[in-house]
Amino acid sequence: MPESSLFSPLIDHPGVVASVVLTGVPAHLSSAFDYLVPEELVKDVQIGVPVEVKLAGSKRIGWVVELTDHSDFQGQLQPILRVLSPFPLLTAPVWQAIKQVAHWRVGTASQLLRAAIPARHVSAEKAFLKSLSAGDGKQAVQETSASGSSVASPEVPSEDEPAALPEPAGAFTAYQLGEPFLKHLLSGDQPQAIWQYQPATHTSDFDAPALTELLSPLLVRNAGVLIVVPTAREAQALADELSGQLPVEAAVMHHELSAAERYRMFLEVKSGISKFVIGTRSAIWAPVADLELILVLGSGDDSLQSPKAPYAATWEIAKIRARIENTALILGSLAPSLWDCWQLQNAGMHLIAPTRQQWQKRGLQLIYQDEVQAERAGASAWSRLPQFAHHQLKKALDQGLPVLVSVRSGGYIPTITCRSCGTRAACKRCGGPLSSTSSANTTSPFETMACAWCGTKPTQYRCSECQGTNFRAGRIGADRTAEELGRAFPQIPVLVSSAARGIIKEVRERAQIVVATPGSEPFAPQGFGAALVLDTSMALRLPDFEAESKAITDWLRLRSRLADNGSLILSGLLPVPIRQALLTGRCLPFLEEELAERRQIPLPPAVWLAQVSGSQAALQELYERLSERFSSDAVTIYPPILTRGEVAQEARTETSIFEPYRLVVVAPWDQASEVAGALGEYRSQIGALRNERFLVKVQPQSLT
Repeated sequence: MPESSLFSPLIDHPGVVASVVLTGVPAHLSSAFDYLVPEELVKDVQIGVPVEVKLAGSKRIGWVVELTDHSDFQGQLQPILRVLSPFPLLTAPVWQAIKQVAHWRVGTASQLLRAAIPARHVSAEKAFLKSLSAGDGKQAVQETSASGSSVASPEVPSEDEPAALPEPAGAFTAYQLGEPFLKHLLSGDQPQAIWQYQPATHTSDFDAPALTELLSPLLVRNAGVLIVVPTAREAQALADELSGQLPVEAAVMHHELSAAERYRMFLEVKSGISKFVIGTRSAIWAPVADLELILVLGSGDDSLQSPKAPYAATWEIAKIRARIENTALILGSLAPSLWDCWQLQNAGMHLIAPTRQQWQKRGLQLIYQDEVQAERAGASAWSRLPQFAHHQLKKALDQGLPVLVSVRSGGYIPTITCRSCGTRAACKRCGGPLSSTSSANTTSPFETMACAWCGTKPTQYRCSECQGTNFRAGRIGADRTAEELGRAFPQIPVLVSSAARGIIKEVRERAQIVVATPGSEPFAPQGFGAALVLDTSMALRLPDFEAESKAITDWLRLRSRLADNGSLILSGLLPVPIRQALLTGRCLPFLEEELAERRQIPLPPAVWLAQVSGSQAALQELYERLSERFSSDAVTIYPPILTRGEVAQEARTETSIFEPYRLVVVAPWDQASEVAGALGEYRSQIGALRNERFLVKVQPQSLT
């Protein structure tokens, strides 16, 4: 590929003034600054290149977003010091998306740029340029990176020797509305849909045959396709599963690659060498050329919600990019979320769902106890491992099949609460939860209490509410559950799969028990004989706006791990709508009912909601400004209150407990854009005048 095709076309009469957005600056410095382009750098300074400039005497890195021949700044402009890279890595569509996401999430472009563009790796860049000058662009990603590993390069079949590929089996068009969606997509339209998919095999989280049918015609005509999944393990597994089924191999982008590999892969995608990308959260910003389809699979997964400000959701970025770049969009998951339901009702999206025949194909059984059965069972119905669940596990183990047990948390006792009032035990230093990592032979697990965040071990502890000194386990983790199951089934091996203990990818086909946390469940070649969900009521009561829909998704993932005629066992009592969703696969009735209740309360997604944390004085000023601007009949602004809920990540290193004041703003969707703009404007003003820091969360997962 000619080297010139990597770069944006040069302006015929380039301006001498460049608008530069700086990285790593506070909110009140997040707007673009004008800098003078020295004559010797005129040819190198292009829109999208990283540059080094000075701000207040300090050197800063920024991105050129505009070139003009004038500036509104009245003083003397500082010159650009140097151009850091010849590659214009920041494309115009991505920059437009960054600005829109920053507006809606009340964040800054600086915060999003660090996620959108990987850190520059000089040696990787030089190797890539060298391979391009040698006339072999694909060889660039075959060369060994500085870390000693290599990146797989997609091989595009030549026109005279087309690759022999299996014929698509009609797996995607078998879904309801799958065929019309595909027809619209191939005709050049930009359809958007919510896809409730079913894994095709016991060893996959995705429906690879359906994806093959969907993607093949696009990749044959060299269209750009971007797929985002929750984890690096899933990204690599999906790429391996699709390998050989499609005319193009996928470029895989995720955080577990080395810095050199990430940067080299980004250059490959930016140059158009790779147009088919599978990646994790940050890959949603990949500048894929000729982009025609964006897929976000597992769209409601917490891993696809950024843990850093402005806390943007991947599906939200995907919708903005699809609108800017006129591409088709699919948000896929095992079960639709409340946000999916809201979009089906308000954003003109359609649901691609499995048919009744697809759902019942594998003949899986859902086993639970209703209110009548629980009353008959007596006190044993409320034990952590009810008798009916024990019987089903033993039945599968006697057949020589592995069984899967799902628990909410890893560790031994991840949460400790007061025995008298039920208040969660929290660290006095950072506010983190106190937990216990003791084993069964320890005299008392509460003698080994330690903070899960900072590791502080309290010598004495009293409940912050009632001053009590007696505590109990608020939640049982995977390690202690494994101990209990080992005693219940003494001759059966028990394995633990969790982030703390290590994630097991696959287990052997024999009688054994695997205790796993959500998202860490291994595969069994022929499927598990049974899957047991413990603490179902706890999963439904989590302080999360989407606790119930996320629980359904987790349980349907367990369902996909089961062998034919396997059993999904749920301990505890389940609400009837959730039972119906698990039995029939139809989640919309339950979600629509929940959404109707949210309109009455009101809570997201029925409304736009923002939560601002900071000092009392700063939030009081923010409250007064917002109250003056917006009518209380439409926009509700709650005064600052002191809370003891979730602790801000930035404050966990403080020497004393961080108890920020919080202000909540609730607005109807037709005024959300104006409120978001005002909130960002006032936050920047107050931050500049008072040197105050704010933590803004738009559509937070909870208000705790």
